[in-house]
Amino acid sequence: MVDIRFLQSLVATVETGSIAAAARREKLTPAAVSQRIQSLERALGCILLARGAHSAQPTEACLSLLPRARLLIREVENLRYDVAGGGLAAELKSGRSRRR
Repeated sequence: MVDIRFLQSLVATVETGSIAAAARREKLTPAAVSQRIQSLERALGCILLARGAHSAQPTEACLSLLPRARLLIREVENLRYDVAGGGLAAELKSGRSRRR
């Protein structure tokens, strides 16, 4: 099973270019972000980041799963929004308009 927070850490790392920057963005330690990504790599059976001294670049495997990861993150955010009562509410009128 994959934890959505781990996907968020992966996306943050790819978007910021480093584990340290992703950690700052997510208000976590770099070690916590690194552990999340390593856990994802074990769960998915592939290397997701090419780690350098001060950077982390997405591998081909990572690039291939990023669109779906972002979609899952958005869907979880939508679920939270729906549960919080933030769904759209409006009156819908149907029918033909009259011409004068």
